[in-house]
Amino acid sequence: MDSVKTGSIQGFCVDLFDYERYRVYSYQGGNEIAKYVSLCISKQLAMLEKRLDYQMEEKINVLVFTRRTILSKAILASAATIRII
Repeated sequence: MDSVKTGSIQGFCVDLFDYERYRVYSYQGGNEIAKYVSLCISKQLAMLEKRLDYQMEEKINVLVFTRRTILSKAILASAATIRII
């Protein structure tokens, strides 16, 4: 892991686990799950790229939610920022 940072996304306290090829954002006490997800990603990323026959050029962002209510609020907050032209 390159670094761990704490911050806020749309009013939610999050921890960011920043790796070379991906970032894992953990909401409200999900650090243990985020660490597990990070291990899974590191093991699965090469296999996924091989199956897709595509090398990821940018970092992958992964959000780890510990409760469905937090996910619902994040989706609603995101939807409020989307503009349809």
